[in-house]
This record gives sequence, C-alpha cells and structure tokens, in this order.
Amino acid sequence: MDPAVLDKIIEKLIEVRSSKPGKIVQLSESEIKQLCAASREIFVSHPNLLELEAPIKICGDIHGQYSDLLRLFEYGGFPPRSNYLFLGDYVDRGKQNLETICLLLAYKIKYPENFFLLRGNHECASINRIYGFYDECKRRFNVKLWKAFTDCFNCLPVAALIDDKILCMHGGLSPDLTNLDQIRTLPRPTAIPDTGLLCDLLWSDPGKDVKGWGMNDRGVSFTFGPDKVSEFLAKHDLDLVCRAHQVVEDGYEFFADRQLVTVFSAPNYCDSEACRKKKQVHDVHKNVIGTILYFEESTVSAPVRPSDQEISTLLTFTYLKNVVWPECFDFTLNPPESRAGQNPTNAGNSLAARFAAGSFIYTLAFSAYSQEVQGHFECLLEQAVISGRRSMAMSKLKDF
Repeated sequence: MDPAVLDKIIEKLIEVRSSKPGKIVQLSESEIKQLCAASREIFVSHPNLLELEAPIKICGDIHGQYSDLLRLFEYGGFPPRSNYLFLGDYVDRGKQNLETICLLLAYKIKYPENFFLLRGNHECASINRIYGFYDECKRRFNVKLWKAFTDCFNCLPVAALIDDKILCMHGGLSPDLTNLDQIRTLPRPTAIPDTGLLCDLLWSDPGKDVKGWGMNDRGVSFTFGPDKVSEFLAKHDLDLVCRAHQVVEDGYEFFADRQLVTVFSAPNYCDSEACRKKKQVHDVHKNVIGTILYFEESTVSAPVRPSDQEISTLLTFTYLKNVVWPECFDFTLNPPESRAGQNPTNAGNSLAARFAAGSFIYTLAFSAYSQEVQGHFECLLEQAVISGRRSMAMSKLKDF
C-alpha cells in the first residue's frame, strides 16, 4: 500500500478527535479496500498465536464506538508511542463501525510490529451480518465492501502470548486445548465454526459457580470454572489469562484468584437506539467504564474504578523498589510481606505473582487532564505514598 495514501487515511481519521463525537469520516471505497487487502497480507504473514513482549497495552471490546477509541488513544498514547494489543470485537452495535475498523487496520499496516489485532466473535460474517456492521457497510457503501472485510477478518490471529507468561484471547479456554501448538496450527483463512477449539477461543466464558466445564447461556461453546484456569496455567507454566468478550461495569474483572482478567474497553456500551429498541441491557450497562490493561517489563498495570463521570480511563500501577505500603488508601489487595528497604519482588518473580502480592501503587490518569498534568499528578501521588503520611497523601489527592 502506498505509504502516502496510508498516512492520508490516518490523518483524515484522527483529525476529527477535536470535533463533536459522532462526526462521520467518509473514506473512499478504494481506500477502504486497500486497507483490507494490505492488512490481510500482514495477518496471514503473522502466526495464529502471536508471541509478544512487554511493554504493551491491552484493550478489550470496542464495538464501533469510534469516539471512545480515539479517546483511548489519547489516554494511552497514539501509535507508535505505545504498543497495543486489541482482543477483538471491533464492529457491531456501535454507530461508527467503519471508522473504527479502518483506523485499527491502518495502524496495523503502518506499525505492523507494534500494533496487534486479535479476532473476536464479531469478526465473523454470520454475526456481524446481524448486529450492525453489514447494515452500515450497505448503507454507506455496498455489500461488496462488507465481503472485503469478511475476507480480512477470516485471516486475523486468534491468540497472543506475552513474555511467555500471559495468554490473551477474545473468549476463553477450551476443553480441546491441550497444547498451545494447536492454536498455532489452526487454519487460515477460515470462518468461525460452531464448535471446536477456534469457536471456544472466541466464545467461551468463565463461570464463578462452575466446576470444570459447563453449558454456556449464549448457546455457543462452554463456560469454565476456576479449577480449569488453575489447571491450565499450571500445565502450561503461565501466570495469567487475559480476555475480553463480556461486559464488566468496572472495565475489568478478575476471576479465579486473579489468575484470569476480563477487560472491556467500550464505555457506556450498548447506549444506542438499536439496543433500546431491542431492550438489550441499556439500563444495566449505561455507566460501563472502558479500561486498558498495561503490562510493563517489571510491572503489571491494571485498572481501579474511577468516578462515574469518567468516560474511559487508563489506570496503571507504579512499581516502587522500596515500598512503604500506603495505609491511608483502602486497597482491595493485601499489602506485601516486604516493607521499606526490601525488594517486594521477593514475593514472586513473575508479573502476575508480584501483581497478586500487591507490590504496586495505584495511579490514575484522569481523562480531564493532559499527559503533562497526569505525569505531575502521578509524581505527587508517588511522593505522598513514599512519605507514608496520610495527611500529605490526602492533600495531594485533593489538589486534583
């Protein structure tokens, strides 16, 4: 693809970030078909199980919420400033599916080694034919363009392994998955079958009250219990499963003693006329918070629930070598064994082990502030935490 054409497309897509949310970006049919063809070639050239390294930011479902995707990049940094892994479900239900998928494909072409996309269950013709993407393609262009996207989606990789320890996919585990090489050898291009390993990777869900494998209320694939997560991680020497696929109102949710995390990046999900007409969970999910997970080389970053006024957030843990545990904050994690002067990584060398041990300090990146102000806030908060003084910590927080 001509780099000049690609740059022009990206510029056109992101220039609306200062406009009122919902502004349409009308690319030409030729430009979109070039995006589909070029990205398809890249997807096919990459393995089905991507092997990635931290630092990387992981994003869950987007569902055509283009304004929120742009806001996500504003918080996390536009590529190539940050590395990204998206876990699928880019289209359907939202109002700007074409802008959303076109920007993601454009960044994949522009930065193929820094920007990664996995397949979700909605990157499937039989699903997005029903839930909005097909209709948008037909209304704004034609059915042939929708078919071009289908050919592209059929080549998307389905899982990623970060630092050989964190397995990422859209859906979840499968009773058919006994070896990670099975993921690597899944055929592409392919439609998503109704059963089997590929189906489960994109459709299965964790179930709190499930032991072993259970029936899925979706009518597709399975649910799996905490025991299956523990068993899978132990067998494959992994620390964490990271997945999307389910609406979680805090933007994230842990499962199986923090051995699995669900991340959801579409704030106010299903807040659309179509959902209201179909009476689909609009009232339940109207305050859903979108979240990014950030994995660094020496830290695991994860979200804390912000205020209800936040539309979307990037929340991180900042790791301090000499941790004074901040008693002034009400953390859900238990404090680590180590104290000031000791290295809390003794609690475990793995990312997930240090994460579970609580050797991290929460910091918030507020949507209302620029990157510079966010950095200043984090610095102040770190100073307050290091001091161990409640009054100082509280006064610093009140400044923001």
